[in-house]
Amino acid sequence: MECTGERYLPEFDGDWTLEHLHRYLLACELAADKIVLDIACGDGYGSAMLAKHAVDVTGVDIDSPTVERARSKYKANNLRFLQGSATAIPMDDSSVDLVVSFETIEHLTEQESMLCEINRVLRSNGMLLISSPDKYEYSDVPGYQNPFHPKELYREEFDALLQRHFAYHSLLGQRVIFGSVIASPEQRPFLSWEKEAGLGRTEGLPHAVYHVAVASDAPLPQLPSSLFSAPLEHSSGMRQLKASLQGAQINLQSCQQELASAKEQLSALLNSRSWKLTDPLRRLAAQIRKWRS
Repeated sequence: MECTGERYLPEFDGDWTLEHLHRYLLACELAADKIVLDIACGDGYGSAMLAKHAVDVTGVDIDSPTVERARSKYKANNLRFLQGSATAIPMDDSSVDLVVSFETIEHLTEQESMLCEINRVLRSNGMLLISSPDKYEYSDVPGYQNPFHPKELYREEFDALLQRHFAYHSLLGQRVIFGSVIASPEQRPFLSWEKEAGLGRTEGLPHAVYHVAVASDAPLPQLPSSLFSAPLEHSSGMRQLKASLQGAQINLQSCQQELASAKEQLSALLNSRSWKLTDPLRRLAAQIRKWRS
């Protein structure tokens, strides 16, 4: 499968590895003893992760070749992959305990229809775990436009959309960060301090690039704050820096080779018979220039 940026593929590491895997790790915490639907499952790696915890997992994707690839790549007795869309889910009414939908809703303009379909397949006490990029942090701030996202949502829009379809919902923030997190296991706010903002204190995660929401018509379980860490060397910035350094080293080696070649040519010229024979003439010309000055 070609890595176009539309779908995450485990073979292509980078910052998005943390983003995608962290969300599925959170989903696995909720999947125990549940029947799970992973809508727009893509490669299928997340569905396979969920199958290690859930009773049954169905991965659904709109692209038939992608579904066939997932079927051949990930196999388990409690895992299956079906072709279908987020607005026409190929599952029965009230048949699912947990629906997982990561980075899907911004790919659709029929967002209301998608949530109606999810509500249809969810049981009365079922739960939706959904994520979508925040339009302000993801697009507006960096001046970026993702060609695969026809309808990104601001935080307020995402919040209002969930409120229209579920009796309860809660928003969490997500961003990639290489650093240290200290969090209390007790029921207290998650606090953040930013060095560049004069150690300003914030409740919650500031500048969240993605919103991860849990929604249900039943009261929600308590969700922990969490961290999924990786070595700094695995970050996209470090990879780009290494590539630039390698390019600079190649250019330096090329310059060194050209300099060595020039020195060899100069040495050959200085030691040549013709150069030695014309040396008296060069000395005379230099003396004449000295007299004239």
